[in-house]
Amino acid sequence: MRTLTVELPESVVQKLGPTSQHATRHLAELALIELFRQGELSGGKAAELLGLSRAEWLDLLARHDVPHTVVTQESLAHDLKTLADREARLAKSSPTPDR
Repeated sequence: MRTLTVELPESVVQKLGPTSQHATRHLAELALIELFRQGELSGGKAAELLGLSRAEWLDLLARHDVPHTVVTQESLAHDLKTLADREARLAKSSPTPDR
């Protein structure tokens, strides 16, 4: 791990937590939540870095109003292709009705 030094006004630090340790933890949580939200970090990795269980990670996301799934253009395109492929397979394997 790497340690960073961040200079913030005391009023901001107090809003992050009652002690420097709490503020540091909160800032780390916010950074990892934002990286997750941007799709730059998986939820599992973020939880691991914070020492949280999956349930604790999901709770943290909920407290910050961040959905636990992040939809990117790539993941949406993949899902749409998968659905189209499945629909095509089902249509090919379904018997055609007699008229």
